[in-house]
Amino acid sequence: SISQQGNSVKALIVLKDGLKIETVLINHTDGRNTVCVSSQVGCSLGCLFCATGKMGFKRNLIADEIVEQVLLFARLLKKENGRVDSLVFMGMGEPFLNYENVMAAIRILNDKDGLNIGARHISISTIGVISGIKKLAKEPMQINLALSLHAPTVELRSKFIPANKKYPLDAVIEELNNYLEQTGRRVMIEYLMIDGFNDSREQA
Repeated sequence: SISQQGNSVKALIVLKDGLKIETVLINHTDGRNTVCVSSQVGCSLGCLFCATGKMGFKRNLIADEIVEQVLLFARLLKKENGRVDSLVFMGMGEPFLNYENVMAAIRILNDKDGLNIGARHISISTIGVISGIKKLAKEPMQINLALSLHAPTVELRSKFIPANKKYPLDAVIEELNNYLEQTGRRVMIEYLMIDGFNDSREQA
């Protein structure tokens, strides 16, 4: 099923085993189209601000199921003479906990005989899975990396991101520095502001 709100279109996809995932098309004011892609059904990380985390982890998506999300919107846009310009792996799941399938899907979507979406227009968001950051640094494609930070200190981050215990912020930042040295690519920082929790001047 497909629903539209403002400049975004959300699709609910029922997989062959009956499990469901969501994907979102974002129409930018300058005419660009971005698809927000899911990489897992549910998520094992349990971040308190995330609805997906409350589902628990069901399974990883295979590459075909990831590609299918993008093809759905590519076909819709084609009817309007539009195309998918960029991808963000910021939907359901932690992409780096399904690394091989995510990368297999990206290679298909990046292929000139596929949707030909440039690597520099593809971004992967992680809560800080260090093994994934290490692997991405060695990838030949210039894919963008984004860190879901959401808090400036270890203590505060641990309160609503349980994975901060497994992937401590200091170790994540050290690995990001290694990534920058190896690749020279920019790293985006995501910060969800929660009223009265992580939005003070001191935290900024």
